[in-house]
Amino acid sequence: MNVRQRKRSIQFAGVFVAVCTAAVLTAGLVLPVEVDSSRPVPGKRAGSAPASRPAEGKGTEDSLRPTLADLRKTCALNLRRPLFDKPPPKKKPIAGKTPRKPVASATGIRLVGIADEPGHSMAMFQKPDGSIGVCAEGGSIDIKGSRLSVISIKDRKVTVTYGGSTRQFAILPPPGAAFPPGGVRR
Repeated sequence: MNVRQRKRSIQFAGVFVAVCTAAVLTAGLVLPVEVDSSRPVPGKRAGSAPASRPAEGKGTEDSLRPTLADLRKTCALNLRRPLFDKPPPKKKPIAGKTPRKPVASATGIRLVGIADEPGHSMAMFQKPDGSIGVCAEGGSIDIKGSRLSVISIKDRKVTVTYGGSTRQFAILPPPGAAFPPGGVRR
């Protein structure tokens, strides 16, 4: 839509609104409107008089206002919601199955995640001090004065050398779930 078309459509909308407004005003002036005073008006109390003159025996406009007791009752209502959400209901453990905890090796190093892509796979390790180290295939990170070198990353398994020995870390599926073939969740 170019500028000329946009201007033309805005002008058309303006003319349309003007014609509709003129039609409504004309209909309001031409068509007679009858008001039935016998029907009660919504929102108006039964037996109440117009504001210009008080009802007979009813008192003045001040008597129609709420009393101090009504205001105190209204002010005492607690309309605030708590500033925190209720804790979610605890899940009941399935009989015979205990949830798996992340496996930490005897060295205190834990495989936290893998980004397995052809040509530039990376592994994420949690060190014993709680910090995270990210290492690409063929790279290394320092842990407690020793070097952890990543040899290969394949099929949710990472092969490393640490402290002179070769170890293998694996990502385990969550309890009750299995990774589909190829390691891609859908």
